[in-house]
Amino acid sequence: MVTVIKKMKYEDLDFIIEIENNAFSNPWTLTMFREEINKQQSYVIKSTKTDLVIGYICGRKILDEYHITNLAVSQEFQRRGLGTRLVKYIIGKMKLRNCREFYLEVRKNNLRALRMYLKIGFMIVGVRKEYYSEPVDDAIIMKYEIEN
Repeated sequence: MVTVIKKMKYEDLDFIIEIENNAFSNPWTLTMFREEINKQQSYVIKSTKTDLVIGYICGRKILDEYHITNLAVSQEFQRRGLGTRLVKYIIGKMKLRNCREFYLEVRKNNLRALRMYLKIGFMIVGVRKEYYSEPVDDAIIMKYEIEN
């Protein structure tokens, strides 16, 4: 499958909300995604054949850090490396904007995501007890650092 990564736009929101609601027990709202678009630091991955959004990554650049706040891939397109591609894309893009450290939180019980982040090169740097609700779960804090 041929895909392309582009900035998140308002016309992507229907697809994003559908993916979000299927991926998470406590999904982000439409308003939250509109705010992401306004900040212009979030991206979607689309099929070039259909131009449909099949995944997205959201985050915030703060000085020389980038915090990944949300990442999801449509269930039917999972296990094809698209999540990894989105994370590597954001690392490359933000590296050009002088980001040297990347952070995220992931559910302790989300073993697939944990494995993906570890494979990319993220390290576990801490735990936030009972960070998530519905269901209650700890968050694993992860960090990726670009060496000079």
